[in-house]
Amino acid sequence: MGRTLEQLIADEKNDVVDEAQAMATDILLNIHLAELREKVQKRR
Repeated sequence: MGRTLEQLIADEKNDVVDEAQAMATDILLNIHLAELREKVQKRR
């Protein structure tokens, strides 16, 4: 069986994990903003 995400993260350097977390946060923010823009466009 493969390794879990938690196991992979535990083996990485802290700066790599921190950078990945920052990137994931930015991506998630952009997804939410796109969803909000879509809702606003539908109401116009």
